[in-house]
Amino acid sequence: MKERVLCYLPFELAYLALLTKHGVKRLSRWEHGLSERDTSILGDLGLNVSEVERRTIFGRKTQETVFSMMKQATGLYISRFSGKRLTSKRDDIRLQGFLFDYPSCCVEEFIRHPYSKNGLSPEDQRILFHWACPGCKVTASLLKEYRLIHNECLRLFGGTEPVWEPARPDMGSVPLPSLLRPFQQKALPVALCLSALFLAPKAMGAPDPHLLPVADDEDSDYLSFREEVLKGMDWYNPSTAPDTLLDGVALALEVKALIDNLPETPQTDSPYKVYEYLYGVETCDICGEAVNMGHIVITHPLRELSMEVPLIAYHYLEHGSLAYMGSVHDGRLDFSLLKNILLCSDDSHQSFYDSDQDGLDYEEEEFIGMDPSNADSDGDSVKDGPQYFENLVASLTTISRTPKDTQPYMVEMQTDGIETCDVCGNTYNMGFIELVNPMEELTVDIPYVALHYLAHGSASYRGSYNMGQLLPTVVNTVLNGDGTSHWIEVEGDTDGDGLTDAEEAHFNLDPEDYDSDGDGVPDGPALAHAMHAIIEGLPREESADSVYRTEHWARGIYTCLACGEIVNMGGIEITNPMTGDDPVWLSYINLHFMAHGSFGNDRPWLIERSAPVLIDQVLGSPAYVPVKPSSAQILRVFPNPFVERTRIVCNLPREATLSVTIHDVSGRQVEEFGLVSASKHEVFWNGTDREGRRLAPGTYFVRLHTSGITLSKKVLLLN
Repeated sequence: MKERVLCYLPFELAYLALLTKHGVKRLSRWEHGLSERDTSILGDLGLNVSEVERRTIFGRKTQETVFSMMKQATGLYISRFSGKRLTSKRDDIRLQGFLFDYPSCCVEEFIRHPYSKNGLSPEDQRILFHWACPGCKVTASLLKEYRLIHNECLRLFGGTEPVWEPARPDMGSVPLPSLLRPFQQKALPVALCLSALFLAPKAMGAPDPHLLPVADDEDSDYLSFREEVLKGMDWYNPSTAPDTLLDGVALALEVKALIDNLPETPQTDSPYKVYEYLYGVETCDICGEAVNMGHIVITHPLRELSMEVPLIAYHYLEHGSLAYMGSVHDGRLDFSLLKNILLCSDDSHQSFYDSDQDGLDYEEEEFIGMDPSNADSDGDSVKDGPQYFENLVASLTTISRTPKDTQPYMVEMQTDGIETCDVCGNTYNMGFIELVNPMEELTVDIPYVALHYLAHGSASYRGSYNMGQLLPTVVNTVLNGDGTSHWIEVEGDTDGDGLTDAEEAHFNLDPEDYDSDGDGVPDGPALAHAMHAIIEGLPREESADSVYRTEHWARGIYTCLACGEIVNMGGIEITNPMTGDDPVWLSYINLHFMAHGSFGNDRPWLIERSAPVLIDQVLGSPAYVPVKPSSAQILRVFPNPFVERTRIVCNLPREATLSVTIHDVSGRQVEEFGLVSASKHEVFWNGTDREGRRLAPGTYFVRLHTSGITLSKKVLLLN
């Protein structure tokens, strides 16, 4: 039998091959390339095998293998998806569902509510390659065929299926080889340049005296670090090549050329200029030329942006300087504002693959509040993507270059090699900058060539060495996040703490008090963190007398739009056998957001918000967020984690009757230290229960009870 050689393949691939050979699936996809041997094994079964190159959400090239008994099926898949970015667009999901022979009702339900609770047992869901819709009759009949073929595959592998773990691809843009790391602190000159359209070769001679120095000019090219970043230049190299203009001079001449080309009559949909002359003249401090004291007012009507360019400043632009000094006016033109007015439609490096051709995926647009069906949501003539990237670049210019614990910063990782931009031919260091946000505990590496593309309004980049696509929302988090990037607002929340007023009533919290216990953390995040800690500690095995969780892994992943973390598309069921209530379903993406302090998620149009009241009911635990304690606190639990004994110190603002109890992750009380009247109380716990029996290692909660107040602190017991 030819099928016997399938045991040389990974179990899941062999199972897919059998499903396809027997006609249960019209087409199957393996999310990897195949070796020559594996391709030959599938071919011997009569399957038509083709490799397809795709791109991840970050732009990285990835290999897929599709196979079918029908050449038309593989041909249709290749024609639609070869070379395209991996997406979750509705039309793509429908076509793939058709090709993979998934029930159409399941496909439509998946589009509306992906990986929501469907009532299937984990054993049944595990042998399927689609997420069934609730009560699906088609899936019920398909399960019989899937089970027969799954059993056949098990026999080929000796009766045992190897443990399957979902793939976790690397997060971020294209990583650089580790061999570059030894050179990361080496600051070498690199050739970066302006758009070639505005550069003219010129013999280098004595500098024009109109060129005025500017602070924070790393390479003495008359541009500050901030201006270099805004334009996508190299802040360590003064010009693009020998015998060319300095970058600052080239940029000033470019700005002058753009102003010269503006119409002098007001426009309704494009920039224009108006001369405002005054009665009087001023003289240039350098050459003494007399210039009218007036201005050129340049305006972008759709963006509602305007700025005055003194005529003396225009005189300096003619000499290649953004700075100016006259007898009346002196200063430096605001290049950030100039760029937003004059260069906002710079599309030389932009290539869009999303549905509305604006450089943002529809999920990103939903997350940041833009219209995924409109390339210019605010109608200011600038596409949504470039406008969003414009703000990212502006944030990048203000980031610290000195590591700090309390704000974002960048670390430069230069190498001793260069690469070339595929579009304009400019050259860049092959290294990258490391953006670090300590508050978000997030780090993103961005190649220098990617910064060049970002300044031109594109998250995609292509150099001779680095190529890929940045995830803009993650870059925004690392540049601007204050530790709350995952906190999602909810309607019906009077105090804005992440809980609805009805939820606060359930937990005996004040719906008009943002922070009931006065610890600086809003009630919603505090509750989400506490519940997540308990859920993470729940046993994974079914039990008759304690709360437990059941895992439902899916064959798919989400990328968190806030931090870029890869999250499985499945979820868990939390069951409390003591109450007999229905289990509570939580997706893994919701658990991810709860770990970061939110009951919401980044895809509210697809995935329901976590319900803290239902979670509380199924866990059966006491309230997690105490009312304001007037500085009452568990002063310390130490050591934590501990092995043999930990010391618990409680502190109250005044003498009161209090007790200390220990609870496991299901909320069950395992130890109690009794009542005592004191303002400061100290107890020792050796990790045993009331009967003196050693408890299992894991997470426990110390709770202080006094005058209707409950305070909690997590403690970890080790072996």
